[in-house]
This record gives sequence, C-alpha cells and structure tokens, in this order.
Amino acid sequence: MILAALVLLAQTTATTPFNEAIDVRLHNVDVIVTDAKGNHVPGLREEDFEILEGGAPQKISNFAEYSDAAAQTAPLSESGGSATAVQKPPARKFVLFIDEMNMHPVTRKKFTTSVNELLERALRDGDEAMIVRPTTAEKLVLKFTGDRAAIRSAVAEAMDAAIFRANAPKQLEDRQFEIEMGAGGGDHRQVARRIGERVQRRIEQRLGNIRAIVASLAEAPGRKVLITVMEALPAMPGRELFLTSRDDTEPAVFDAPGDQFRGDYVDLTPVITEIARIASSKGITIYALQPEFAHPTAPGTVETKADNTGGGRPNITVTDQLDNTERSLDLLTGITGGKWFRGDTRVDDAFRQVALDVQSYYSLAYHGSGALDEARKVEVRVKNRPELNVRTRGEVVRKSPRRELNDRVVASLVYPPSHNGLGIALQEGSKQREGRRVAANVDVLVPLDKLFFTEQAGVHRARFTVHYAVAGERTDFVNGIEPEQLVEIPDAEWEKARAQHWRHSLTLNVRKGAPHRVAIGVLDSSSQEWGIESLTLGAAK
Repeated sequence: MILAALVLLAQTTATTPFNEAIDVRLHNVDVIVTDAKGNHVPGLREEDFEILEGGAPQKISNFAEYSDAAAQTAPLSESGGSATAVQKPPARKFVLFIDEMNMHPVTRKKFTTSVNELLERALRDGDEAMIVRPTTAEKLVLKFTGDRAAIRSAVAEAMDAAIFRANAPKQLEDRQFEIEMGAGGGDHRQVARRIGERVQRRIEQRLGNIRAIVASLAEAPGRKVLITVMEALPAMPGRELFLTSRDDTEPAVFDAPGDQFRGDYVDLTPVITEIARIASSKGITIYALQPEFAHPTAPGTVETKADNTGGGRPNITVTDQLDNTERSLDLLTGITGGKWFRGDTRVDDAFRQVALDVQSYYSLAYHGSGALDEARKVEVRVKNRPELNVRTRGEVVRKSPRRELNDRVVASLVYPPSHNGLGIALQEGSKQREGRRVAANVDVLVPLDKLFFTEQAGVHRARFTVHYAVAGERTDFVNGIEPEQLVEIPDAEWEKARAQHWRHSLTLNVRKGAPHRVAIGVLDSSSQEWGIESLTLGAAK
C-alpha cells in the first residue's frame, strides 16, 4: 500500500462493526459565563442553566461551580436562594505548543513574563504543564511536570530559538515565492503551486502535531488546556500566492475567486474541524495566540513594486494571510470553547484569559445518546439572562474502538506508546527511491497467540485492523486505517501456527532526506485488545 500525501484524517471514518450501536453515557461540559465586560459571573445555580444536545433539551444530572477562591458555601445567586457550594477545581493540565517562528525581542520578553504570571496565578499543587515544539526530533521539550523552574526554563529555551532569522519557515516560503516570481521562475500558477505545496506539507505536519497532543490528552483526568502559539496556520495553505499580482497593472492569476482550479491548493478545513471535534469530545479547551503576523522584511508587510531584476515582484497582502489563519483559529477555539488572540499587544490578554477560565467555571453533566462516531452539537444557555455570554465546547461524540485507537496511534508520534497488549513488533525493511520520495517498507509482526480466534468447519479465523501514522521532523503528516485483515488457519496447522507471528507489510511513501516517526497500532476486531509500537525511519536518501 502506498500512502498518498494527503490521506490525513479522511480514512479515520472507515466502517466499523459498531455503527448501529446506540451508546448512552455521561457527558461533562465545562462552562464559562461572563458579563458584557468579560468578567466571570459567579453564583449561578443548576436551575439557571439549560443544556441542549442536537437541539433537544437535556436533563442536567450533575452540577458544580468551581473556583480557586472556593468558600464553604456559595454566595446568593441573583435568581434568589442559596447556590450550590463552590468547589476547588480538579487538577489541571496545560500544554503549550510553540511553533517555529520569528518574534520581536519585546514580544519574546512579554511572552516569557506572561507565561510566568500564568504559572503563579493558575498552577496549583497537582497541576502539570508540558511544552511541545515541532522542530525537535522527539517533539517534547518538557514532559508533564509541576516544576515551575523546569517550565520556565523550557519556555526560555523556546524563546531563545524564536529570534528573527531569514530561514524561518514562513519567511523562507514567502521569500522563495518572491524570488522565483521576480527572477522569471515560470508561470505564476506554476510558481504558486510549487511554493504552495511546500506550505501545505508544513501545515499538515503542524496539524499532525496538534492532533497528536489532543489525542495524548484525551484520557487525562481533570481540566485540560492546549495553548497554540503560531505565526500562521492557514486553512488553505498557499491560497494567497494565487491571489497576488506582479504589479498594480497586472491582475492576479484569477480574476474572481471561482476561477481557480480545484487542484491549485488544498482546503484543510475538514482536517482542522476534525481535530477541534476530537478535542471537544474529550473536554480539551484550545486557546490560540498569533503573537507575530508580519515582519518589516517579509513580503506583504509593505507592498513592493517592480524591481531591477528584469521581472516584477508580487504583492502578497497581509490581509489574505491573516484571513487564511483566522479561519483555522475560529474553528479550533470556537468548537472547543476557547478563545484566540492576535498581535504582540494581546500576549498578556491571552494568558490572563486562560488563567481566569481555569480558576472560575461551571461544570454540567447529562446523559446523552447517539450512534458511535456521531458528532452531536451541544449548546448551553443561562435562562432569562440574555446579557450574559456563555462559552463551552460545541460538540460531544462517543468514539468507536477503531476511532479511539486511531487517535492513540497519532498521539504516539509525540508521546511514547502507552499499551501493547497484543505484543506487536515493527521491523524496518528496504527503501526504494521514487523521484523526490522514498518507498519505505515496514513489517508489522502480530503474535498469533494474542489474537482471538473462532473455529468453524475446521478453520480458525481472526480479524484485526492496522492503524498507521507518519510524521517528518518539520513537514509531512499522514495517517489512516488499513482494510480489516483476515487470518485463516486450518486445524492441521493450528498448534504449530500459534507460536508464530502474522506478518503484515506496509509501504510508506515518505520524503527523502529526513527521518520520519512512524507509529502503528493493531486492534483485534473480536476481543478489542490492541497494541501500539513506534519507530523512527532513518533519513532516506
């Protein structure tokens, strides 16, 4: 099997044997209530709220108000009567994902100060934080810890790497487009496609990082917060390259938005939406900070005219770039009940908002129902108080075992595999160069004595699915599920076969010249037992 460059999340919707099942479970929903000035509103009672799933009202089965300044009894609510006793919030986990980017020295200093203030205000005993960056071989700069000194050190290290440099990914991509266009590097559309594909590979990899973090947080107890710090996360990577012009007298490649061909650039909105849904279904709130979004030396900061190189330089507008990223951040934060902030002046606001949200909030629970893998819209309202703003996660979903394992496999790209009940093993095989990519073979060895077999008409049968995820150090991300595998062993060979392994071969189409992290999981279709293993494919030449 050859993995296409954009398999991503599409294959995670493979058919499962549980599609017709109806699951009833307790859904917990954390709720932030603020007034018109953004101040948190305390003292509301259970009867002040209503919750809807799929538009249908639901009975609230559990209710709590949490506050770091918890008292033995809550103050009187505005609707009269005594409110439920305020409780101290459960343990919290913070993940700070810091992308590779350029930051002004003032912004870096402000960022470090704001993180330190968050630690002082919101990190209690039992709380933990983790720092992740996409440019390290293992991705994790700091594993979960409550050690404030270690967290500060990891943040300082990330800020030291965020100094301005011309070869930072976004600046390099913009500059390369400008150079190729100015030097007559080819037809506008050809250049835009070439650089756009480069942007796409990077953004896919970043989304893979974020999805892996979300999946690794899924089973963690308590309040879970992910803060992404990125210069750009375009929903349609490279789109603005097609909307530029060489100068004021030459129109862009397309005269109207509908003129572009479907294959000119990819729309990753479905992928981003799926990541947000995974986070929402697991009670993970995403906040986003875009501290820097334009630089004096970057194309688009100031419109450039024709130069003396014999060609014109394009005008990449900052507005197009901002709109492209705004679409992504709206989805990630809107679906999960978080917020996003843009600009160096909003750095303090971003971390202050996180601190406020985890220090004071309500928690509602209800018994929902719905088919497995079906996203259900959730809405929470405060009755008869239209002036109040309510922020909460937008969807709930109960995942099938296959979808759950797929998420765990993606998480293993960042975090070590947590379980291998099937005892699977991976073996790296041969590599064969195919143009700019390399076909790398990986064998999955499944011990037959770990699989659940049924016997009928003299034949023993077992079924399992193979789940995979691959990510490069800086670019490339792909994952999916292989069709269900059938193992059949005749009675005459059964005793001997039980001591052997079933070998399933994958051919992974990776980019040459860089190591790739590979995680593979196997799910027994009958017993639901599973196992995950990972390895690093060496740099393919």
